[in-house]
Amino acid sequence: MQDIHLDKTHQLDDLYATCGDQVYLIGSQHGGFPPIGGHVPGEMGGVWDHPIKLLDGFWFAITEDDQVWWLTDAVRYRIGLGYSQLLFQRPDLEVERWEFAPDGLEGLCVELLLKDLSGRKRQLTATFLVRTDLQPAWLGERAGLFDHADQAMYSPELKAICAWDSGHPWQVMCGSDQEPAEAAIGDLPTPEPAPGQGISGRLSYHVTLQPNGKAILKFAIAGSTHSQQRAIVTYRRILQQSRRLFRAKQRHYQRLADTCVLHSPDPLLDRAFLWAKLDFQMLARTVDGLGQGAGAGLPEYPWWFGCDSEYAVPPMVAAGQFELAKSTLRLLATTSQQVNGNGRMVHELATNGQVYNEGNAVEAALFTRAVYHTYRWSGDQQFLREMYPLCRQALLDYLLKECDPDKDLYPGGRSIVESPETAEFLEALDTACYTWEGLQLLAELAPDAGDGVHAARYRTLAERLGRGVRRQWW
Repeated sequence: MQDIHLDKTHQLDDLYATCGDQVYLIGSQHGGFPPIGGHVPGEMGGVWDHPIKLLDGFWFAITEDDQVWWLTDAVRYRIGLGYSQLLFQRPDLEVERWEFAPDGLEGLCVELLLKDLSGRKRQLTATFLVRTDLQPAWLGERAGLFDHADQAMYSPELKAICAWDSGHPWQVMCGSDQEPAEAAIGDLPTPEPAPGQGISGRLSYHVTLQPNGKAILKFAIAGSTHSQQRAIVTYRRILQQSRRLFRAKQRHYQRLADTCVLHSPDPLLDRAFLWAKLDFQMLARTVDGLGQGAGAGLPEYPWWFGCDSEYAVPPMVAAGQFELAKSTLRLLATTSQQVNGNGRMVHELATNGQVYNEGNAVEAALFTRAVYHTYRWSGDQQFLREMYPLCRQALLDYLLKECDPDKDLYPGGRSIVESPETAEFLEALDTACYTWEGLQLLAELAPDAGDGVHAARYRTLAERLGRGVRRQWW
């Protein structure tokens, strides 16, 4: 396994993400969890398990001789293949916080590695403080999901703080495979503001460090939108199988790194290309009952957009990430047909299934291009036959009928700019050009999709539209 990582030692107030396809965390690179974001004001950071939030954050402290050191002053942040690491240093003590979120599970693993630099035996106390905030994601109210006060208890059997939302079956569990010396629950102070209706829990552990020795503490954070039992299963699996789960994640990220490698005269460009590929996987979002797709961006847009996905898919498939591309387009297609049913592609889909914008005209045109590139790169004919009817409907029925009342082949409606005037069927150049391209690609796809008899018609429409664009727009 290659040692692929990036280190950063400046501007550590910047945010970072540790991502699985179900759970991710957003924190600051110095080790804190500041309240950030606008869609759910002050709540877009922390630990999320969409369509709910689990924690405002978690913090560690090291106490020796009544001196408390909160680990919120990291001197280095590192991102590696599937993991994050924060380094904290004192002249006589070094602490590494290492974490990863396994794919396919609603949880994450965090480890603390303590290293003595003093050359003497030491008795320390390590404190693990969490602040729950079980609440719905953006647009939760539309889905009938409302935030209620969290409640919590300590489970000696699990060695964990178990918390739940008092109005829903939402769960979160935080603990270690070691027995704590002390457990406390309540309105405990946190190093940073933690708004909301959450509750705090604190677990403390006695740690003996031999001269120049090391000690490791392992923690798990697990959630569930369904039941306590599901959270328990995930919690135990992460603690018991963390090494195996991490190796699987690293192998997946290594395959992504090894596929479609850029070699150029500029090593910085090569590195940026590598991490752009890995970023696609970090944006993968799997939500029970909806499916998987590449989210638009963290921390503010972890959900899905039509245009963002349609622009992202061509480079995604060029980098060999076929399955993520196909699942993203399937998610858009399924939701669009459920909500619209006329070929219009949704613009913005929240992780609770709520559609904020039913779709802009340009997104119907871009969908065919995304399907085309996915098919050409992957060769998946079953996928093509699955998506092709919607491509036809989007171009021929929605754009060239519903959005083109004057029959000039220039669809009206919102373009990629989303300016207010385009909402009233104003004809825009980008929508016309993408429709032109979409018709050309539809003609190319038609024979492989079993619709070759109509390919000439689509090509003729494309030629007419192209001549009009050149004559009247260019």
